[in-house]
Amino acid sequence: MSTNTASVMVPPTVEQLVILREGVELGEFETSFADSPLWVSARGKHFQVRGVAREVVLCLRDGCRTVSEIRDAIAKTDPDRVPVDQVTETVNRLVNSSIVQYGSESSSSPPKGSGWKLRSAGYFATYVPILSQERLRPITTKLAVLFDPYWMVRLLPVLLIVQIVFWLNSGPRLIGSIASLNQSRFLLFLLCNYAGLFLHELGHAAACTRCGVKHGPIGFGIYLVFPAFYADVSDAWRLPNRKRMIIDAGGVYVTLILAWIALMVYLTTGSAVAEILTAVYGLTAFFSLNPFLRMDGYWLVSDALGIPNLMTANREVTEWGLSKLFRHNGREPQIWCLPERVRRMYFIYYSLFLVFLCYGTCVFYIWYLPRLLHSYPQLLLTFNSAYQTSGLSLATITAGFRIALGTVPAVGMLIYTGRFLYRTMESTGRAMWKAVRGPIAGLSVGG
Repeated sequence: MSTNTASVMVPPTVEQLVILREGVELGEFETSFADSPLWVSARGKHFQVRGVAREVVLCLRDGCRTVSEIRDAIAKTDPDRVPVDQVTETVNRLVNSSIVQYGSESSSSPPKGSGWKLRSAGYFATYVPILSQERLRPITTKLAVLFDPYWMVRLLPVLLIVQIVFWLNSGPRLIGSIASLNQSRFLLFLLCNYAGLFLHELGHAAACTRCGVKHGPIGFGIYLVFPAFYADVSDAWRLPNRKRMIIDAGGVYVTLILAWIALMVYLTTGSAVAEILTAVYGLTAFFSLNPFLRMDGYWLVSDALGIPNLMTANREVTEWGLSKLFRHNGREPQIWCLPERVRRMYFIYYSLFLVFLCYGTCVFYIWYLPRLLHSYPQLLLTFNSAYQTSGLSLATITAGFRIALGTVPAVGMLIYTGRFLYRTMESTGRAMWKAVRGPIAGLSVGG
């Protein structure tokens, strides 16, 4: 278990009492691993707790104990007696995560700030809630009926096939025609597109209601550099895998329904905006189903395989492979502990992930980026002309948005590949250093 808190609180003695904080919830987390992590919810944050930390939390479930008592309780089930220092360090980490507290501390919760305070978490550079759980509940309660698993399993493939056929026939042409829309139609397209993205997140929230867990607010944030809506569905972690998959697919399900509605409007009225929206909604669904980015498809595969964090698994396997390449016995990935059938399926996924990463990087740097740079002069001239002619007008805003439409994906891809290359180089450097540190130390001692 990792924490973002830098400070460490050390108890004065091993006889210091330790207790679970008030309001902490515990539950079993369903995975394919034999030693599944413990699900812990503390002050609105959710954790997967493994190893000694799991044993510490379970020891405290029935009441307060001292560090030495926790150590003795763990030793009864573990033939290797856990050192006091390791238990103490683990307790400190749990304290910093607001899961446990020392007996002398106050258990009162810190005051809550404004709901509109800008925050940062994970891949979101910043985010702000827009609609609270209380405001959303009447809507999600009524929409929950749409997320019957019986109908979702049957309708999703049909809607997806319709979109694939439509996209193969008209998709690329329609996406390219967005730039030719006049200002009023372009603004209508933008309004419907972002409404669709909001409804996508509402689908996840309504699926939570259907599955019997609470959802949090829906808000807006910057994911890497992409403007994006989000829905807080953290409570879904307490559900079994199959129910989590319903929530994972809820957003795509709504988006595909919207695409079908737009298609019906186009076939009925011949609206160019409806035709383009059909393609854009379909593209949104396809993009969301990408299993190699942290989106709906990623979590669907994660829950189907019972592997809580595929990116961590990919990184562990990559680091292990690099350590073998440099003839160093690195730590074996947790994937090795999976049943053979699941392990085989994971390595198919991992192989496809590497292919996607290489292919996506090549397409971006060889095809997309040169074309974007080639179109930039004309986009800037259009923006400058609109600004010189009418100032900060609708035409100027539209021209600026078209520049952002090409720039944002480029910057996002640069950040994504940059992170991967940095982590890969860091892992490679660590493996090389461990490989040469032993011989160097041996020479020093021998000298």
